[in-house]
Amino acid sequence: MRYDIVIKKNFCSFITIFFMLIFPTGIKGQDKERITDNIHAYLGYNHVFGVSAYTEGGFYFNFAGIYDVNRRLSAGAGINAEKIKFRHSAFPVYGTVRYSPLNNHLEPYVFANIGYAVGSDISNPGILFIPGIGYKVMLRKHFEFNFTLNYSLRGYNYSKKTDGFKSNEYDHSIGLGAGFIF
Repeated sequence: MRYDIVIKKNFCSFITIFFMLIFPTGIKGQDKERITDNIHAYLGYNHVFGVSAYTEGGFYFNFAGIYDVNRRLSAGAGINAEKIKFRHSAFPVYGTVRYSPLNNHLEPYVFANIGYAVGSDISNPGILFIPGIGYKVMLRKHFEFNFTLNYSLRGYNYSKKTDGFKSNEYDHSIGLGAGFIF
């Protein structure tokens, strides 16, 4: 018996059981009457604080389109306009996933944003990973106020054109944000 087949089979079983435990409600699309009721936009501002002596703060604005897969799970894509460490600017495009364990007017949720910024004359290239928690307060039927607390990991490929110096820098920071979902 080949051991690599057994390992792959066990790994697939583990992944299946893991997702069944994480998402016990099941995934069913179209919880609402119209498909447009499942599509939302998020517009927010985050201020980030460095967590060590070598990292400084910064801020970013973000805009994302979000689709509600079901009442608890949402997925989407967005873009940030960032100024981190007051010398790095970036415009990363990211994917986002949000999971709400409760379903009422006051909804806490967990989220993760994963993306990449392409380098240009005004933007540094690099990776983006932001896991966090959020809290939504429904103000009207299609209008929510949102608070977030997150950890940000950013990797920049930084280069100075004058002397040809290139380096990779990683920024670890804690972020506080607020925004609107409509």
